[in-house]
This record gives sequence, C-alpha cells and structure tokens, in this order.
Amino acid sequence: MNSLLSLIHFISSLQGVGEKSAERIVLSLILRRDRNKLVDLLNDVYKSVSKCSACGNLDTQNPCSICQDLTRQNSQVCIVADILDLWAIEKADFFKGKYFVLGHKLDSVTRYPS
Repeated sequence: MNSLLSLIHFISSLQGVGEKSAERIVLSLILRRDRNKLVDLLNDVYKSVSKCSACGNLDTQNPCSICQDLTRQNSQVCIVADILDLWAIEKADFFKGKYFVLGHKLDSVTRYPS
C-alpha cells in the first residue's frame, strides 16, 4: 500500500471519520502550502501533552490546569467517560468542581456480586 493510501486509511480509522472524509482531509493537507506546520504541530503535541495523574485529562502540565486551579470546588467531582466529555462540560462553563476521566463507558447492565 502506498503512503497516500496508508494515510487515508489511518485518518479513516479515527473516531467519527469515514473514508470519504479521510480522502478530503488528506487531499486538503497535501495541497496546503504550510503542510510542514501540521508535522511540527503534531510533534509539539506529542512531546508536550500528557495525561494528568490526578484526573486523566490531557494537558501540557501535570497535574493539569484544572486540577491546579485553586478556585475549583474540591467537594464536587464530575466522573466522565472520556476526555471529550470533560472538554464539552468545560466549554459549557457551568461546572466548577474537579473531574475524573474513566477512559471508558460503564455498562448499565453489569451486575456485581453482593
């Protein structure tokens, strides 16, 4: 498989991206004059971003900026399935507590022995 098809296949494997969208994304990236900027940005993100040891968020600091925020209410914890949920709640700007990222969804029919 050539590198162009490999890139399309890789992009289409990302959550929410189909094959046609992946083709358009790859074409757009290739035709950009500043395409090297994407490589630089990805390298910067991979080097500087890590998972917060306290809550599981992604940030350039550890603990993350949310966990370090002294104005947050320690008595409230919002448990979310994944980081996208945390980011959506933060964007809505109504929750002022701390977070915990599970990293997966809980199965509502799971039975635990008593």
